Amino acid sequence: MKFYLSVFLVSCFYLIISCNQSKKTEQKKSTEEIKIPKIDFIKTIPITGVVSLAFAKTDTAFNTFYEPYILVGQKEYQLEGFSDLNRSNGQNIALSPNGDYFIMQFFEFGCTSEEEDYTADFVNTNDFCAIIDIRHKRLIHKILEYCDGEWNAQGQWVSNGKIVLSLD
Repeated sequence: MKFYLSVFLVSCFYLIISCNQSKKTEQKKSTEEIKIPKIDFIKTIPITGVVSLAFAKTDTAFNTFYEPYILVGQKEYQLEGFSDLNRSNGQNIALSPNGDYFIMQFFEFGCTSEEEDYTADFVNTNDFCAIIDIRHKRLIHKILEYCDGEWNAQGQWVSNGKIVLSLD
């Protein structure tokens, strides 16, 4: 009798453990299934070995891109400080000597109407350079002139011999 009771208790114990293990596996699977879908980027530009700039949308009328993201490895971060009226052709990127910032040409369009239809006629376009902080994933400064400059060894943006911006 003791033998049957022991077998019964061991069987019950085994059944309880296997049920708990099954629930844990089921919970793990459902957590893995709840992932944020990846964005299909229109254009991706390498900045460093692991960092890229990517654009989620394109403006075919002006052959430009908008809604910028920083990609670090497999992670995506939307860049702060840009509106839907900021566009880029995805060219003229210059990385700072320390690799913390990059500068890139952007365009800022002004809409003729106050409607949210940004495909309406654009009246004024400002050409500016956006200084992007890679570490904090945001626009930190706009330069309306001097986009033809370059970074010097001290981490300063220099145009025509003039220090325009100093970050380091």
